[in-house]
Amino acid sequence: MHVRPLARQGGPGRKQLHCARLSSSDTRNNFRRSLADKLADIEQLVNSESGMDEKWTSLSSTLFDTAAQAIGFKTKKHQDWFDQNAGEISTLLDKMHKAHRAT
Repeated sequence: MHVRPLARQGGPGRKQLHCARLSSSDTRNNFRRSLADKLADIEQLVNSESGMDEKWTSLSSTLFDTAAQAIGFKTKKHQDWFDQNAGEISTLLDKMHKAHRAT
């Protein structure tokens, strides 16, 4: 007898930054200014006697949060045919879901 291992139950992944926006000089400069301000704020933590893990966590979260504010995240794009027919598709899906619940 052979027992199959359970499938992984992965949660939602981490949001991806929209790095293509860095091609714009305005966005890039805004990100640089914001990051410089935030890094100046956490400079005291780096100079303190706290552990390396705390320092790295602080730096990593500061960098990611600043990038999220300045650059933003990628969004999923639907195909054109879906957006044009979204109303019709949603009504058909509602009918299908009701039929499945009824059985």
